[in-house]
Amino acid sequence: MSARALPKYFHAKYRTKRILIFVILHFAVSMLALFCALEGLGAIDEPSWMGIAGDFIFKALMFPAIELKGFSWEIGIAINDFFEWALVIGNSIAYALFFDYLIRKLLGRRAKDIPFSEDEA
Repeated sequence: MSARALPKYFHAKYRTKRILIFVILHFAVSMLALFCALEGLGAIDEPSWMGIAGDFIFKALMFPAIELKGFSWEIGIAINDFFEWALVIGNSIAYALFFDYLIRKLLGRRAKDIPFSEDEA
């Protein structure tokens, strides 16, 4: 990405679109991983590699949401379906904001010619 393209990339309108795209992608990949993990539940003796991979990816993408839901059950609070979906969508929004922050920091360093490590200096 050139230095001339960076102001356009950091513009608020493009940032909002970028965050929305990250939210949709994270949610879609999370749901696809969940479907792959549920496909592996049908195997009695040995689950398929797709089920194992789906389970691992789903747990990695939904890390804070799964822990919060488990914590709520431990303290005796039952979460209904609406709040479960709100937790899943909130998790996708949090991941999207984090990805956007990382991209802005990395591209900002690149535009200012700040090396990423000591070796590049």
